[in-house]
Amino acid sequence: MSKCNLIKNGFYFEAGNIGTTYCCEGVMPGIKHREHFQLKDWNKKREYELAEYEKSKQGWLPSCLICKYREDLGRDSMRIGAMQGDYEISEDDFSIRKAVIKTDNKCNIACRMCGPGASSKWVSNLNNNSPSPCFSGNSVNKEMTETDFEYMKKYIFTDKFRFLLFSGGETMLSKWATKILKYLIDNNLCKNMKCHFTTNGTIEFKDEWHTALNNFKECTVEYSIDGSGDVFNYIRAGHSWDKLIEIKDKLAAKHTKADIECNYVAQMLNAHSHNTDQENITEFFSNMQLNKLQVSVLHQPVELSYRALCNKLREKYNINHLINDMDYDPEQFKKFMRNMAWQDMVHKTNLKEHNPDFFNTRYYAQELIDEYYYKEFKPYV
Repeated sequence: MSKCNLIKNGFYFEAGNIGTTYCCEGVMPGIKHREHFQLKDWNKKREYELAEYEKSKQGWLPSCLICKYREDLGRDSMRIGAMQGDYEISEDDFSIRKAVIKTDNKCNIACRMCGPGASSKWVSNLNNNSPSPCFSGNSVNKEMTETDFEYMKKYIFTDKFRFLLFSGGETMLSKWATKILKYLIDNNLCKNMKCHFTTNGTIEFKDEWHTALNNFKECTVEYSIDGSGDVFNYIRAGHSWDKLIEIKDKLAAKHTKADIECNYVAQMLNAHSHNTDQENITEFFSNMQLNKLQVSVLHQPVELSYRALCNKLREKYNINHLINDMDYDPEQFKKFMRNMAWQDMVHKTNLKEHNPDFFNTRYYAQELIDEYYYKEFKPYV
Protein backbone atom coordinates (compact mmCIF):
# COMPACT_ATOMS: atom_id res chain seq x y z
CA MET A 1 0.00 0.00 0.00
CA SER A 2 1.37 3.41 -0.94
CA LYS A 3 -1.52 5.82 -0.32
CA CYS A 4 -0.76 8.35 2.42
CA ASN A 5 -3.22 10.66 4.15
CA LEU A 6 -0.41 13.02 5.11
CA ILE A 7 -0.30 14.25 1.53
CA LYS A 8 -3.80 15.68 1.76
CA ASN A 9 -4.20 16.11 5.53
CA GLY A 10 -0.66 16.91 6.69
CA PHE A 11 1.29 20.13 7.09
CA TYR A 12 5.02 20.66 7.53
CA PHE A 13 6.50 24.07 8.24
CA GLU A 14 10.11 25.11 8.60
CA ALA A 15 10.95 28.70 9.46
CA GLY A 16 12.97 30.69 6.92
CA ASN A 17 12.94 30.58 3.14
CA ILE A 18 12.44 26.81 2.79
CA GLY A 19 8.67 27.08 3.02
CA THR A 20 6.03 24.48 3.69
CA THR A 21 4.97 21.11 2.34
CA TYR A 22 2.99 18.12 3.66
CA CYS A 23 5.60 15.86 5.30
CA CYS A 24 8.80 16.22 7.30
CA GLU A 25 10.28 12.89 6.20
CA GLY A 26 13.46 13.13 4.13
CA VAL A 27 14.03 11.66 0.69
CA MET A 28 16.48 9.06 -0.56
CA PRO A 29 19.81 10.40 -1.91
CA GLY A 30 19.52 11.46 -5.54
CA ILE A 31 15.71 11.81 -5.41
CA LYS A 32 14.04 15.14 -6.14
CA HIS A 33 12.53 16.56 -2.99
CA ARG A 34 8.79 17.23 -2.75
CA GLU A 35 7.83 20.79 -3.71
CA HIS A 36 7.71 23.51 -1.06
CA PHE A 37 5.53 26.61 -1.03
CA GLN A 38 5.20 29.83 0.92
CA LEU A 39 2.10 30.11 3.07
CA LYS A 40 0.80 32.99 0.99
CA ASP A 41 0.52 30.54 -1.92
CA TRP A 42 -1.84 28.26 0.01
CA ASN A 43 -4.21 27.47 -2.87
CA LYS A 44 -1.35 26.56 -5.20
CA LYS A 45 0.17 24.38 -2.48
CA ARG A 46 -3.07 22.48 -1.94
CA GLU A 47 -3.62 21.91 -5.66
CA TYR A 48 -0.17 20.31 -5.91
CA GLU A 49 -0.67 18.17 -2.80
CA LEU A 50 -4.07 16.81 -3.80
CA ALA A 51 -2.65 15.82 -7.20
CA GLU A 52 0.23 14.03 -5.43
CA TYR A 53 -2.27 12.27 -3.17
CA GLU A 54 -4.05 10.81 -6.19
CA LYS A 55 -0.71 9.61 -7.58
CA SER A 56 0.10 7.91 -4.26
CA LYS A 57 -2.90 5.63 -4.73
CA GLN A 58 -1.24 4.15 -7.82
CA GLY A 59 2.21 3.49 -6.37
CA TRP A 60 5.03 4.84 -4.21
CA LEU A 61 6.01 8.44 -4.93
CA PRO A 62 9.80 8.82 -5.33
CA SER A 63 9.87 11.29 -2.42
CA CYS A 64 8.17 8.69 -0.17
CA LEU A 65 10.68 5.85 -0.55
CA ILE A 66 12.11 6.23 2.96
CA CYS A 67 8.72 5.23 4.33
CA LYS A 68 8.75 2.26 1.95
CA TYR A 69 12.26 1.40 3.14
CA ARG A 70 11.12 1.36 6.77
CA GLU A 71 7.99 -0.63 6.05
CA ASP A 72 9.97 -3.20 4.05
CA LEU A 73 12.06 -3.71 7.21
CA GLY A 74 8.88 -4.23 9.22
CA ARG A 75 9.22 -0.88 11.01
CA ASP A 76 6.81 1.98 11.62
CA SER A 77 6.77 4.86 9.16
CA MET A 78 5.28 8.33 8.85
CA ARG A 79 2.81 6.91 6.34
CA ILE A 80 1.61 4.16 8.67
CA GLY A 81 1.09 6.67 11.46
CA ALA A 82 -1.01 8.82 9.16
CA MET A 83 -3.31 5.94 8.19
CA GLN A 84 -4.27 4.81 11.69
CA GLY A 85 -6.34 5.95 14.67
CA ASP A 86 -7.46 9.55 14.57
CA TYR A 87 -6.04 9.89 11.07
CA GLU A 88 -8.34 7.40 9.33
CA ILE A 89 -9.87 10.20 7.32
CA SER A 90 -12.55 10.04 4.65
CA GLU A 91 -11.60 10.65 1.03
CA ASP A 92 -13.56 13.90 0.88
CA ASP A 93 -12.04 15.40 4.05
CA PHE A 94 -9.21 17.76 3.07
CA SER A 95 -8.76 19.49 6.42
CA ILE A 96 -5.33 19.67 8.02
CA ARG A 97 -5.27 17.10 10.81
CA LYS A 98 -1.55 16.82 11.57
CA ALA A 99 1.20 19.45 11.61
CA VAL A 100 4.94 19.29 12.16
CA ILE A 101 6.20 22.78 12.94
CA LYS A 102 9.81 23.91 13.19
CA THR A 103 9.37 27.39 14.63
CA ASP A 104 13.07 28.27 14.44
CA ASN A 105 16.56 26.78 14.41
CA LYS A 106 17.49 27.95 17.90
CA CYS A 107 19.51 25.17 19.52
CA ASN A 108 22.17 25.09 22.20
CA ILE A 109 24.13 22.06 20.91
CA ALA A 110 25.65 20.96 17.59
CA CYS A 111 24.89 17.28 16.95
CA ARG A 112 27.33 15.82 14.43
CA MET A 113 24.71 14.65 11.93
CA CYS A 114 22.83 17.95 12.11
CA GLY A 115 23.61 21.30 10.45
CA PRO A 116 22.77 25.01 10.39
CA GLY A 117 19.22 24.43 9.17
CA ALA A 118 18.20 23.00 12.55
CA SER A 119 20.80 24.41 14.93
CA SER A 120 21.87 27.97 15.70
CA LYS A 121 24.89 26.46 17.47
CA TRP A 122 25.90 24.98 14.11
CA VAL A 123 25.45 28.44 12.58
CA SER A 124 27.81 29.87 15.17
CA ASN A 125 30.38 27.12 14.64
CA LEU A 126 30.36 27.59 10.87
CA ASN A 127 30.64 31.36 11.08
CA ASN A 128 33.42 31.37 13.69
CA ASN A 129 35.75 28.67 12.36
CA SER A 130 37.58 27.60 9.21
CA PRO A 131 35.22 26.81 6.31
CA SER A 132 33.59 23.41 6.65
CA PRO A 133 34.29 20.80 3.94
CA CYS A 134 30.60 19.86 3.92
CA PHE A 135 28.72 23.16 4.24
CA SER A 136 29.04 26.16 1.97
CA GLY A 137 27.38 29.56 1.82
CA ASN A 138 26.25 31.86 4.60
CA SER A 139 24.69 30.26 7.65
CA VAL A 140 21.94 32.23 9.36
CA ASN A 141 19.53 31.97 12.25
CA LYS A 142 15.86 31.75 11.31
CA GLU A 143 12.53 32.14 13.05
CA MET A 144 8.85 32.09 12.11
CA THR A 145 7.02 35.41 11.93
CA GLU A 146 3.74 36.88 13.09
CA THR A 147 2.51 36.60 9.50
CA ASP A 148 3.30 32.88 9.52
CA PHE A 149 1.33 32.56 12.75
CA GLU A 150 -1.70 34.29 11.25
CA TYR A 151 -1.74 31.89 8.28
CA MET A 152 -1.53 28.95 10.67
CA LYS A 153 -4.49 30.25 12.66
CA LYS A 154 -6.51 30.47 9.45
CA TYR A 155 -5.58 27.19 7.73
CA ILE A 156 -4.13 24.85 10.37
CA PHE A 157 -5.49 25.45 13.86
CA THR A 158 -9.16 24.66 13.21
CA ASP A 159 -11.65 22.52 15.13
CA LYS A 160 -10.62 19.55 12.95
CA PHE A 161 -6.96 19.77 13.85
CA ARG A 162 -5.84 16.74 15.88
CA PHE A 163 -2.06 16.39 16.13
CA LEU A 164 0.78 18.87 16.64
CA LEU A 165 4.46 17.96 16.64
CA PHE A 166 7.02 20.58 17.58
CA SER A 167 10.50 20.08 16.24
CA GLY A 168 13.49 22.33 15.95
CA GLY A 169 15.91 23.60 16.84
CA GLU A 170 15.31 22.82 20.47
CA THR A 171 11.61 23.09 21.29
CA MET A 172 12.19 24.20 24.87
CA LEU A 173 14.01 27.32 23.61
CA SER A 174 11.24 28.38 21.21
CA LYS A 175 9.10 31.38 22.15
CA TRP A 176 6.80 30.58 19.21
CA ALA A 177 6.09 27.09 20.49
CA THR A 178 4.90 28.67 23.74
CA LYS A 179 2.73 31.17 21.82
CA ILE A 180 1.15 28.43 19.73
CA LEU A 181 0.37 26.34 22.81
CA LYS A 182 -1.24 29.36 24.50
CA TYR A 183 -3.38 30.05 21.42
CA LEU A 184 -4.61 26.46 21.29
CA ILE A 185 -5.45 26.49 25.00
CA ASP A 186 -7.15 29.89 24.92
CA ASN A 187 -9.29 28.83 21.95
CA ASN A 188 -10.27 25.49 23.52
CA LEU A 189 -8.67 23.46 20.71
CA CYS A 190 -6.57 21.20 22.95
CA LYS A 191 -9.19 18.87 24.37
CA ASN A 192 -9.32 16.70 21.22
CA MET A 193 -5.66 17.08 20.31
CA LYS A 194 -2.46 15.14 20.75
CA CYS A 195 0.76 17.10 21.20
CA HIS A 196 4.23 15.67 20.59
CA PHE A 197 7.46 17.51 20.94
CA THR A 198 11.07 16.55 20.60
CA THR A 199 13.78 17.71 22.96
CA ASN A 200 17.51 17.17 23.23
CA GLY A 201 17.23 16.91 27.01
CA THR A 202 19.42 19.88 27.89
CA ILE A 203 16.75 22.08 29.47
CA GLU A 204 14.55 21.46 32.50
CA PHE A 205 10.80 21.63 31.90
CA LYS A 206 9.31 24.92 33.03
CA ASP A 207 6.01 25.10 34.88
CA GLU A 208 4.29 26.70 31.90
CA TRP A 209 5.15 23.66 29.77
CA HIS A 210 3.82 21.25 32.37
CA THR A 211 0.61 23.29 32.50
CA ALA A 212 0.27 23.48 28.74
CA LEU A 213 0.91 19.81 28.10
CA ASN A 214 -1.64 18.78 30.71
CA ASN A 215 -4.34 20.54 28.70
CA PHE A 216 -4.07 18.17 25.73
CA LYS A 217 -5.99 14.96 25.20
CA GLU A 218 -2.63 13.22 24.98
CA CYS A 219 0.95 14.41 24.91
CA THR A 220 4.27 12.76 24.16
CA VAL A 221 7.79 13.85 25.06
CA GLU A 222 10.39 12.44 22.70
CA TYR A 223 14.03 12.51 23.72
CA SER A 224 16.62 12.49 20.94
CA ILE A 225 19.27 10.03 22.13
CA ASP A 226 21.71 8.55 19.60
CA GLY A 227 23.98 6.69 21.95
CA SER A 228 24.84 6.20 25.59
CA GLY A 229 27.76 7.32 27.72
CA ASP A 230 30.77 8.50 25.73
CA VAL A 231 29.09 7.69 22.41
CA PHE A 232 26.28 10.10 23.30
CA ASN A 233 28.81 12.73 24.41
CA TYR A 234 30.68 12.54 21.10
CA ILE A 235 27.64 12.63 18.81
CA ARG A 236 25.71 15.32 20.67
CA ALA A 237 28.47 17.90 20.94
CA GLY A 238 27.81 20.38 23.73
CA HIS A 239 25.67 17.96 25.72
CA SER A 240 26.55 15.09 28.10
CA TRP A 241 25.05 11.80 29.20
CA ASP A 242 25.20 12.90 32.85
CA LYS A 243 23.29 16.10 32.08
CA LEU A 244 20.66 14.13 30.18
CA ILE A 245 20.12 11.85 33.20
CA GLU A 246 19.76 14.89 35.47
CA ILE A 247 17.13 16.50 33.22
CA LYS A 248 15.22 13.25 32.76
CA ASP A 249 15.14 12.61 36.51
CA LYS A 250 13.70 16.07 37.13
CA LEU A 251 10.89 15.34 34.68
CA ALA A 252 10.27 11.98 36.37
CA ALA A 253 10.03 13.69 39.76
CA LYS A 254 7.31 16.01 38.43
CA HIS A 255 5.75 13.64 35.94
CA THR A 256 2.91 14.96 33.84
CA LYS A 257 0.52 12.68 31.99
CA ALA A 258 2.99 12.73 29.10
CA ASP A 259 4.07 9.51 27.42
CA ILE A 260 7.83 9.19 27.01
CA GLU A 261 9.48 8.09 23.79
CA CYS A 262 13.00 8.06 22.46
CA ASN A 263 14.34 8.43 18.94
CA TYR A 264 17.67 6.82 18.11
CA VAL A 265 19.30 7.68 14.77
CA ALA A 266 21.42 4.74 13.55
CA GLN A 267 24.50 6.09 11.76
CA MET A 268 28.26 5.76 11.30
CA LEU A 269 29.05 7.20 14.71
CA ASN A 270 27.04 4.67 16.73
CA ALA A 271 27.36 1.62 14.45
CA HIS A 272 29.90 0.04 16.82
CA SER A 273 27.68 0.54 19.89
CA HIS A 274 24.21 0.04 18.39
CA ASN A 275 23.24 -3.05 20.35
CA THR A 276 24.54 -1.94 23.76
CA ASP A 277 23.12 1.57 23.24
CA GLN A 278 19.58 0.25 23.04
CA GLU A 279 20.03 -1.75 26.24
CA ASN A 280 21.51 1.26 28.05
CA ILE A 281 18.83 3.67 26.84
CA THR A 282 16.04 1.35 27.94
CA GLU A 283 17.69 1.06 31.37
CA PHE A 284 18.10 4.86 31.42
CA PHE A 285 14.30 5.22 31.49
CA SER A 286 13.77 2.54 34.15
CA ASN A 287 12.07 5.04 36.50
CA MET A 288 9.70 6.27 33.78
CA GLN A 289 7.35 4.63 31.31
CA LEU A 290 9.21 4.44 28.01
CA ASN A 291 6.52 3.59 25.47
CA LYS A 292 8.69 3.30 22.39
CA LEU A 293 12.34 3.30 21.40
CA GLN A 294 12.23 4.19 17.72
CA VAL A 295 15.29 3.46 15.60
CA SER A 296 15.62 5.70 12.55
CA VAL A 297 18.25 4.75 9.98
CA LEU A 298 20.11 7.86 8.81
CA HIS A 299 20.15 8.62 5.07
CA GLN A 300 21.21 12.27 5.08
CA PRO A 301 23.92 13.51 5.27
CA VAL A 302 25.06 10.56 3.18
CA GLU A 303 28.61 10.51 4.57
CA LEU A 304 27.27 9.80 8.08
CA SER A 305 24.99 7.02 6.84
CA TYR A 306 25.93 3.35 6.50
CA ARG A 307 27.06 4.05 2.95
CA ALA A 308 30.39 5.03 4.54
CA LEU A 309 30.64 1.81 6.56
CA CYS A 310 32.76 -0.94 4.99
CA ASN A 311 31.43 -4.48 4.68
CA LYS A 312 33.80 -5.97 7.27
CA LEU A 313 32.60 -3.56 9.93
CA ARG A 314 28.97 -4.20 9.04
CA GLU A 315 29.62 -7.83 9.89
CA LYS A 316 31.65 -7.05 13.00
CA TYR A 317 28.95 -4.75 14.41
CA ASN A 318 26.12 -7.13 13.49
CA ILE A 319 23.97 -4.41 11.90
CA ASN A 320 23.29 -5.84 8.44
CA HIS A 321 19.60 -6.09 9.33
CA LEU A 322 19.47 -2.27 9.35
CA ILE A 323 21.35 -1.65 6.12
CA ASN A 324 19.16 -3.19 3.42
CA ASP A 325 20.37 -1.83 0.04
CA MET A 326 22.78 0.86 1.32
CA ASP A 327 25.93 -0.26 -0.50
CA TYR A 328 29.31 0.79 0.86
CA ASP A 329 30.84 3.73 -1.01
CA PRO A 330 34.50 4.61 -0.24
CA GLU A 331 33.92 8.15 -1.52
CA GLN A 332 31.43 8.67 1.28
CA PHE A 333 33.99 7.42 3.81
CA LYS A 334 36.46 10.03 2.52
CA LYS A 335 33.85 12.73 3.03
CA PHE A 336 33.00 11.33 6.46
CA MET A 337 36.64 11.51 7.60
CA ARG A 338 37.07 15.06 6.40
CA ASN A 339 33.76 16.07 7.99
CA MET A 340 34.76 14.56 11.34
CA ALA A 341 38.21 16.15 11.17
CA TRP A 342 36.58 19.59 10.93
CA GLN A 343 34.15 18.85 13.74
CA ASP A 344 36.92 17.46 15.94
CA MET A 345 38.84 20.68 15.36
CA VAL A 346 35.80 22.73 16.44
CA HIS A 347 34.87 20.59 19.46
CA LYS A 348 38.43 19.62 20.49
CA THR A 349 37.58 15.92 20.25
CA ASN A 350 39.16 12.92 18.55
CA LEU A 351 37.43 10.47 16.21
CA LYS A 352 40.16 7.87 16.73
CA GLU A 353 39.40 7.77 20.45
CA HIS A 354 35.69 7.48 19.65
CA ASN A 355 36.13 4.55 17.25
CA PRO A 356 39.65 3.27 16.41
CA ASP A 357 38.23 0.96 13.72
CA PHE A 358 37.96 3.90 11.34
CA PHE A 359 41.76 4.19 11.45
CA ASN A 360 42.53 0.48 11.11
CA THR A 361 43.93 -0.62 7.74
CA ARG A 362 42.24 -4.01 8.21
CA TYR A 363 39.03 -2.17 7.35
CA TYR A 364 39.99 0.90 5.32
CA ALA A 365 42.86 1.66 2.95
CA GLN A 366 45.44 4.09 4.29
CA GLU A 367 44.63 6.61 1.57
CA LEU A 368 41.04 6.74 2.84
CA ILE A 369 42.14 7.11 6.47
CA ASP A 370 44.48 9.94 5.48
CA GLU A 371 41.47 12.09 4.57
CA TYR A 372 41.09 12.74 8.30
CA TYR A 373 44.49 14.45 8.31
CA TYR A 374 43.64 16.73 5.40
CA LYS A 375 43.92 19.98 7.33
CA GLU A 376 42.99 22.43 4.56
CA PHE A 377 39.25 22.53 5.11
CA LYS A 378 38.23 23.13 1.53
CA PRO A 379 34.86 21.89 0.18
CA TYR A 380 34.96 18.17 -0.50
CA VAL A 381 34.92 17.29 -4.22
